[in-house]
Amino acid sequence: MSTSVLSAAPPAPAAPHWPHSLSISICPSPTDLYCTLEVDSFGYFVSKAKTRVFRDTAEPKWDEEFEIELEGSQSLRILCYEKCYDKTKVNKDNNEIVDKIMGKGQIQLVLALET
Repeated sequence: MSTSVLSAAPPAPAAPHWPHSLSISICPSPTDLYCTLEVDSFGYFVSKAKTRVFRDTAEPKWDEEFEIELEGSQSLRILCYEKCYDKTKVNKDNNEIVDKIMGKGQIQLVLALET
């Protein structure tokens, strides 16, 4: 069982994990945004973590860390959503409010052994 720590904030210079900060500039006007982190598992992506909703901003800067099981995964997908509060926009299947995807990205995972 292997785990890796993913951080949405820049780590200390000597940190051996997640060398990227997560800040997104995809909205022309302030909105309520959050991201989900998904890993591939047997051909499907499974949601593993969700950031808090960053309210009323066009340039959110998340400062959150997640510990995610990566065993067997080859990709990490990050999806950024605009939080929808409009009760008229619901999913026909389960009657839940549907948030709007604002951006997405994918990172190929490579197994690195510590020495």
